[in-house]
Amino acid sequence: MIEAIQVALIAAVPPTIVAGAALIASISNHQKINELHVIVNSRLTELLDSNKRADIAEGRAEGVKSEQDRTK
Repeated sequence: MIEAIQVALIAAVPPTIVAGAALIASISNHQKINELHVIVNSRLTELLDSNKRADIAEGRAEGVKSEQDRTK
């Protein structure tokens, strides 16, 4: 019976160690993924704001041009 317990321990310990290492790696990667998400999200917000300002400027320039064409 003791031999069966030893075999069970020998069979169970390595996968448990690997699972623990995977858990630690997962926690570490979760923090990196959150940092990446914040970086990408802020860059996307900057891009959208920049495009909005460019569209507004383009619309104003177009409006000024059409106003000048009307007054000629």
